[in-house]
Amino acid sequence: MLHKAVTLPPSAKAVPGYFRYSVALVMVFLLANISAHLLLQKTEPARIIASDLLSIIGPLLSVAALIYADNKSKILPNRMAAAWRILAIACLLYAVGEAIDFYHNIVGQETFGTLSDVFFLCYYPIFIVGLFQLPSRRLERGELKKILLEMGIVIIAS
Repeated sequence: MLHKAVTLPPSAKAVPGYFRYSVALVMVFLLANISAHLLLQKTEPARIIASDLLSIIGPLLSVAALIYADNKSKILPNRMAAAWRILAIACLLYAVGEAIDFYHNIVGQETFGTLSDVFFLCYYPIFIVGLFQLPSRRLERGELKKILLEMGIVIIAS
């Protein structure tokens, strides 16, 4: 039985170029993160500031990538686009929490028990909802229990 070839719209054919730029951007981000830790190893306040700034940029890059995925998934089922949007919202909440932590570090306040914790705690359930929105095959009851158990272990460990 022969399968009919699927043709993509012209906008979807431009993805490989964007993918290369995305990979380059991630590599630059990782190199900046490693360089900041190595170069600022002996100057503790500068290292903390650089680390905090980079920990805000990372989730924001994730938000940008997820919004891009949402825009490119218009040719796919609506559930896929909704999943990307929910994951982007979760990453944005995490970035806001990191930004609040950064502010508390700059002014010298304790970062535990602040408003940032609310954003961090909201991140996890929203991210899980986004993961469940991603399309997948139907799971049997035993498989679903196993996956939920494994996800719970990973969440608790993190």
